[in-house]
Amino acid sequence: MRIVFYWESESRGYLNPSCRSEKASEDGIDYMCSILTDDGGLGYLNTISWLDNGLRKISLLSSDENSKYDWCCETWGAELTSDKAKIYSLHDEEYFKIFKLKEFEDALLAWKNFIQSEPNLGVKMIIEIG
Repeated sequence: MRIVFYWESESRGYLNPSCRSEKASEDGIDYMCSILTDDGGLGYLNTISWLDNGLRKISLLSSDENSKYDWCCETWGAELTSDKAKIYSLHDEEYFKIFKLKEFEDALLAWKNFIQSEPNLGVKMIIEIG
């Protein structure tokens, strides 16, 4: 799956990170990008520790395959197990999509690196996962 990270201009003149993937679901929801861009209203730079927390939970799964972790923000969450990440809406449990854990980990790490880069409208980052 290809994911494109890019910067977009907000009405107040600020640049915010955004993303899109080539695989939205049948219902039109881009689950991976929805969870990556869910900053809980705090602004993207305040999500670095949240992203680190998700990556730490994924790392813990490699040493304890029987574990399960939930990693949530304001609107979206992920149920993490040794081989998969189930991304789901916190408001409607019927909205979910399952990804391979490695795909989710790669997306989290790439997103973290992207949002720490210098904001620039002309910059795009394309990653391939899976």
